[in-house]
Amino acid sequence: MIKREIRGEKMKITTIKTLKIDIVLIGYFLFLFILLICQTASADIGGAGGVIYYENGYTIHQFTEDGVFTPPAGVEEIAVLVVAGGGGGGGAIEGAGGGGGGGGIIYEPYFEVKKSVSVVVGDGGKGGKPGERGDKGESSSFDILNAYGGGGGGSTGFNEVEGSTGGSGGGGGSDKSAGGFTEGGKAVLGQGYDGGSGFRAGQSSNRSGGGGGGEYRGCSGDGGSGIVLVRYPIEPDFDY
Repeated sequence: MIKREIRGEKMKITTIKTLKIDIVLIGYFLFLFILLICQTASADIGGAGGVIYYENGYTIHQFTEDGVFTPPAGVEEIAVLVVAGGGGGGGAIEGAGGGGGGGGIIYEPYFEVKKSVSVVVGDGGKGGKPGERGDKGESSSFDILNAYGGGGGGSTGFNEVEGSTGGSGGGGGSDKSAGGFTEGGKAVLGQGYDGGSGFRAGQSSNRSGGGGGGEYRGCSGDGGSGIVLVRYPIEPDFDY
């Protein structure tokens, strides 16, 4: 009789322990399930891609390198700014090389987007060696929006080369000799401005904004890298 009672108590204790373990396991899996739901909901609400910050009621995605933009749920229209890389400045043997042209710019205030979009950010062009034109900047793009890189600055000396075409054209070089200069490059329509022509005696009005500066008797500066910005209103119930 005593043995039966002891055996019964052991069975009760084992049953209670098993029940506690089951409750713990159920609670653990329930926690994982809720966590998964929260993560999925968060991914559906917020956009993704680039460096994200918030300013004056807007969410802004900043891309300084290639990436992918994913729009948040409920947002189908965004503002997009695409800036290409600037052109490198032109090198010179005598006189001054032309400044690189600024990268092309595209601004679309009402761009329709319903799915993830590839983003490309162009690097600036390399500055030219003595007597060589600077390299063009690389293009930047957001979906079908394509901004062209800035033109390279023109060179002077034994190898006189005009500024190249680009988002904004590269500036022409200036030679020390009387009347010695090269022409500026042409811009892509709607994305920038033509590069200025060089002047004799190394006057600096041949420098175009955004690219690398021209150099007097030497190698010149590289163009600046491009950037892509995306903006849309913050949802009223979106807690960031």
